Amino acid sequence: MSALTPHPPLGVFRELRPWGYFEQYTHNDATTIKTLVLEKGQRLSLQMHEHRDEMWIVLSGAGRAMVGAREYPWITSTGTRMIWVPRRTTHRLMASDHEPLKVLEIAYGHFDESDIVRVEDDYGRMEAEGVD
Repeated sequence: MSALTPHPPLGVFRELRPWGYFEQYTHNDATTIKTLVLEKGQRLSLQMHEHRDEMWIVLSGAGRAMVGAREYPWITSTGTRMIWVPRRTTHRLMASDHEPLKVLEIAYGHFDESDIVRVEDDYGRMEAEGVD
């Protein structure tokens, strides 16, 4: 497994099988799962959450990610493809200018869209209004 940051303390692991392997991201945990699709050249607001951690798994496309002070300049489904975002850490996803970016987001903890605290936003949404 190619991980950008240490595996979350929630037990992400890979198990080998005769046909290949599987990766398990949650096990009997309360999670919320979403798919994010960022159009070419678009980005999420720079934001954080008080009540949830997130794991991003790149499904297709390419882009960049920021988590705290760390920037990941090139994320793809075949290269750097998994990013852990601890709660209370600023973060942002950005699609490349050439293709959309599709990301599976697994949120751990209490999930509520009003938990978004925006630091910067390209679309004029600075208060927590429930829209990524």
